[in-house]
Amino acid sequence: MIEYRLNCDADPTDYLTVDKDGGDLEFFAHRGGGSFLVSIYPTVDAARTFARGILALADEIDGGEAKEEPKPAAVRVGDRFTVTRSFLEWAHVRAGDVVTVVEFVDDDSGDFRAVIEGGSSHRWLFGPENIGNGLEPLGTRVTADEPATVTDPRLTYFHQAEAALAEFEHTAADIIALARFLAGE
Repeated sequence: MIEYRLNCDADPTDYLTVDKDGGDLEFFAHRGGGSFLVSIYPTVDAARTFARGILALADEIDGGEAKEEPKPAAVRVGDRFTVTRSFLEWAHVRAGDVVTVVEFVDDDSGDFRAVIEGGSSHRWLFGPENIGNGLEPLGTRVTADEPATVTDPRLTYFHQAEAALAEFEHTAADIIALARFLAGE
């Protein structure tokens, strides 16, 4: 049996209980820690009307139940944001920069790392609390087919090496030798 109990705010030893006994609803008023005062057996429709009346009175007092704030959409890798606050979270970003989410921190915080499009490959740390407070969603997502634009000299060298070796059969040792040469070793 499920019983609902409503304690008096002024004296917690006074309370009302409501439960179901078969097809009947039972309301009981208790005083002083358990002494029974009165019982009421309303019809189901009368109980609903009574409950609606209690809700209406409570709404008049406090304006109704608090509305839940909509939760922001989950951030995903590839999401793009416009920076609206320079040096947000001490990152070397400026208002107007566009950043792309590239990875998440390995915990439940929701923190993520993002790169500045057209900037260095450095990954800056932001959190969900920055969305709408320094980062504004662009509404577009970069996909695997369309990687974020990052300019890094090493990436340029890699693509040049890839193109240079494309017409030749090459091994991992050849690529490492080329990398060492490009690094000046």
